[in-house]
Amino acid sequence: MAESPSRKLARLIRQLDAFLAAGGQLGVYSDEQARDAIAAALRGEGGLGVAVDGAGDTLTIRIGDAAALRLTLGLGTAALLAGATAAEFHAGTASRALTTTAVWDAAAPVALIDQATIAVDLGAMINGVVTLGGNRTLRNPSRAKPGQSGFIELVQDATGGRQLAFGSAWRNTATVTLSSAAGARDCLYFVVKATDRIEVTGLTRAIG
Repeated sequence: MAESPSRKLARLIRQLDAFLAAGGQLGVYSDEQARDAIAAALRGEGGLGVAVDGAGDTLTIRIGDAAALRLTLGLGTAALLAGATAAEFHAGTASRALTTTAVWDAAAPVALIDQATIAVDLGAMINGVVTLGGNRTLRNPSRAKPGQSGFIELVQDATGGRQLAFGSAWRNTATVTLSSAAGARDCLYFVVKATDRIEVTGLTRAIG
């Protein structure tokens, strides 16, 4: 006949009382016992090597097989990825892990070089800023990635009245009219539809 739960509980309580009455202790281990128990548990995990120093009561743990350890811990290849820098995020470098710091650093506006035809390298920036020293043309972007979006802040120099033209890849540019006051700041927004099709999605004038 199976033992009922109440009888089993009563029996276990009697056994525990007898154990404690005989001087037994629960959950008390020497340093050596704790060390050896931890070492035994770690040795059972794939990819780890464990050495015990009996004199110093220390454990030395080495990763012997990274692939086996990732499997044991339930991790994929992401466990070995290096963190991406802002430049690597811009360039779309493969096999990198993103951190919030890298993402926000990458979003900081990159200074573009003011020249007659302004180069826009979307593999080196998300957002940009340039002060116009004359009438300028925005060159067709290089290294554009479909789905990428951003803005370019356009600043009038101390003279003002500078105008902006666009390369053939830029679309919806007919209504782009910059502020003319000296030092005025406008913000041009865009999205990449294809490597040869950059849609202007808006212009905020005189942003201050």
